[in-house]
Amino acid sequence: MTVRVRNRAFSLLPWLRRTVGEEETEHELLRELAFSAPSVARETLIHYYISAKSWPLVLLAGTPETNGRRYFEMLSRTIAGCSDGQVRVLSARLPNDAPSGNAPQETIRERFYRLGLADMLSEASAPENEGRAFLVCLEDVTAKQLEIYLKPWNILSPGKETPTWPPNLLLSATTSSSEGLWELDPASFARVGVVEVPVPPAPPDDTRVPRCPPVGWQRSVLRRMVREPDAARERLVQLGLDSRLAELLDGVRPLLSHEAGEMLQASLLVYTANSFAADGRGLLDPAPEMNLREAIDLQLAQRVLPYTRRYVSDAEWTAWSERLGTLFPRARARVQRFGLERSRAGNLTV
Repeated sequence: MTVRVRNRAFSLLPWLRRTVGEEETEHELLRELAFSAPSVARETLIHYYISAKSWPLVLLAGTPETNGRRYFEMLSRTIAGCSDGQVRVLSARLPNDAPSGNAPQETIRERFYRLGLADMLSEASAPENEGRAFLVCLEDVTAKQLEIYLKPWNILSPGKETPTWPPNLLLSATTSSSEGLWELDPASFARVGVVEVPVPPAPPDDTRVPRCPPVGWQRSVLRRMVREPDAARERLVQLGLDSRLAELLDGVRPLLSHEAGEMLQASLLVYTANSFAADGRGLLDPAPEMNLREAIDLQLAQRVLPYTRRYVSDAEWTAWSERLGTLFPRARARVQRFGLERSRAGNLTV
């Protein structure tokens, strides 16, 4: 009994320290997020958090067993856990008989879910809700279903005469299939972040009493969010990292020398800028240089390489495995996986 009381008192202490400035707020938020998951899932959670700041839509890609929804729940609870009506999980699955590529004939249930997203969009767009974060997760969908489901809004088709997607509405979707994802046109893919969920979030290390995050954390997240390449470049210039980023990207420049290259390079710029807190410390690694490399490596492995696969010949992947070397280990492992898949496919056709 004594231990329980002491633990509870200790768990409340961080929430009494509210005099910290914006330089500390984001680190404090991530420390709280890390408490909610075992160590093996923490990097994925931080990667997810950075991606949610970088793109209007983030796909949590993994098998049903890896439980992408649980990652969404951990992130949304940390940002807006006790804010009534600001977090919602919806379905975006099409009826089984829906013609491929066409809008489905909605049942009452599907219309309810679509209207649910419309309600959240309306709430997030209201002037009085500026500075409040709204988080929505669409469950168990494919890229094609997302294209159809999101057609009434401009999240995947910017520039059309459709309602503006508010930046404070953070949309996620869980998917167990990459079908159609890497075939999205560059303009649509530019608005999608990809987070691979490799393991299920086991029972959390955090045994503390559930608590409400400070309301100010939502405003801090949104204020630190960068979505445009020019603003991202300016932030990296302020941090003195723009030259080093250019040097690191020079080594992978051939991967970006195709029709989607400009879009992918802009996305790398945005993600790396969002991977730094206001005080210049990295979110993936405290050291700026290491954080920069970690951010590029994650994007190369999980987003850039799979999307550029159609532009690179099979013969070139062997050279890329050597070129990436030890600088970007995740990206190199992804290239080697491509090689194994190619060999396996070749053996099957013999």
